[in-house]
Amino acid sequence: MKTPSDHRQRILDAAVLEINQHGPAGLRIKRVAAAAGTSAHGIYFYFRDREGLVAAALAYRMTDRMADYVRAPSGLLDHATTKAEVLDILSPFLYDTTSDDRQRLREEIVTAAAASLHNEELAEKFRPRRDEAYQRMLQLGDVLAERHLLADGVTAPLWSRFWLSVLFGQVLWDTSPDAPVSKDEWSQFLVAAAATMLQDAPLSQLTPN
Repeated sequence: MKTPSDHRQRILDAAVLEINQHGPAGLRIKRVAAAAGTSAHGIYFYFRDREGLVAAALAYRMTDRMADYVRAPSGLLDHATTKAEVLDILSPFLYDTTSDDRQRLREEIVTAAAASLHNEELAEKFRPRRDEAYQRMLQLGDVLAERHLLADGVTAPLWSRFWLSVLFGQVLWDTSPDAPVSKDEWSQFLVAAAATMLQDAPLSQLTPN
C-alpha cells in the first residue's frame, strides 16, 4: 500500500527529472503529474504551488551532494607543516574539480543558486548548505593561518572565498569556448594558484622560545 510519503517522493523524483530535462523555469506541473502517476491536485496536496515544488525538487537534488562536494576529510591537514606537504595533500582535490561528476554537480549547484535568487523557499534551503560549505573551507584556512602557511596578504577568509568560487562554478575551466583550456591545464593552474597563496612558515615561527 502506497503511503503519503511514497506519493510525495514519486512526485519529487518526477520533478527532478523534469528539471534535468527542461530546467527550473521549464518545469510543467502537467508533465510532472503524468510522470508521477498523479494529478495536478495530487501535487498541490503536498506542495503549496509550482514554486514550492521547484524549491523542494532542487533542494532534494542538490543539498546533500553539495555538502559532500566541499566536505574535507577530518584531519586533512593534521600533519602538514610545510608548503610542499599542503600542496601534496590538496593537489588530488584540485585535479578532481575537472572530473565529469564534479562538473555535473557544479552545474546543479549553479542552477540551484540562480533559482534561489527568485525563490525564497529554495533560498531558505540553500543558504544553510552554502554557509556550511564556507565554514568548512574557512576551517582549512584557519589551520593554514595558525601554522603561518598562508602567504603575505592572504587571510583565511580570502583563501576560503577564492576556493569556494572555484568549487561552486564562479570560476570554471570550460567557461569560454573561444579560449579553450584543457582539463590538465586548468588543474595545473589551480595547483599553481594554491602555491602562490601559500608559503613555508618563517623560521621565527618554527624556533622554540
